[in-house]
Amino acid sequence: MEDEKKTTEEGAVATELKKVSIARALKELARLGKRLLTTRNLVKRYNSVFAGTKRPFDIRRKHAEMLQIERDYREMKSAIVLASAPVSDKLASMMVLRGSIAFRGTVDVREVVAESSYDTSKVKLFDVAFTESDILTETEKLQRQLDDLQDEVDAFNATHNVAVKIETEQ
Repeated sequence: MEDEKKTTEEGAVATELKKVSIARALKELARLGKRLLTTRNLVKRYNSVFAGTKRPFDIRRKHAEMLQIERDYREMKSAIVLASAPVSDKLASMMVLRGSIAFRGTVDVREVVAESSYDTSKVKLFDVAFTESDILTETEKLQRQLDDLQDEVDAFNATHNVAVKIETEQ
């Protein structure tokens, strides 16, 4: 695929359509996501200001920039999703495993025994079906499965390419 170059209005930043590894594209997507968040925060913060206050930038231009970043983010995300289709089953399994691991972190494992106020006997206030050890063992097993899948996906991402727009300095 030929590289496609585009220069922005200011001429300071350009984007090139380049074939890169999925791993690299994911890093670029994260950078673009941070830039989108920053731009959205600026638009949100400076959209409404005290009457007569000068904004530190042209809010309409910043809004237009935000819209372009949103488009670029959607395009890049879509390209990565399509290129990752061969491992989509692994990605889905990883999502479910993460949820399973998170759930186990919320399970109450308190076993509470208190002394009776009437005599010296003990009264069980909380009883557990699954001990902390049981939950930890399950969690470790799930984490190993998640790690194995992550290794497979990482290997795929490092060896398969996708065409995405990459920002370059002018």
